[in-house]
Amino acid sequence: ALEIETRQDVCYALWQRSFVLAAMGEYALALAGAREALAIAEELQHEQWECAAATAVGAIMLDLCQFEAAREYLERAHEQGKRMNSAV
Repeated sequence: ALEIETRQDVCYALWQRSFVLAAMGEYALALAGAREALAIAEELQHEQWECAAATAVGAIMLDLCQFEAAREYLERAHEQGKRMNSAV
C-alpha cells in the first residue's frame, strides 16, 4: 500500500497491521499505526475506515489497561457502525 501511495489503501493497511502488531505485543508500533490510520480516515472522510481505525485504537488501549481511553474510542466506533447500519 505504501508503494501504491493511495491514502485509502495506506489507511486500510495501517489499521489491519495494528491488530497484528498488538497481538505480537508491539503496542507502541500498533498504537502509532492505528492513530495514523484514524487520522487518514478522518482526512478522507472514509467512515468505514474511521470506524475500523477507532476500533483498533480502542482495542489497543484496552490491552494497555487504558480503560477510559479505550471506552471513548470503542464507543465512537460503535456509534459510527450504527450510523452505517453495520451488522457488526
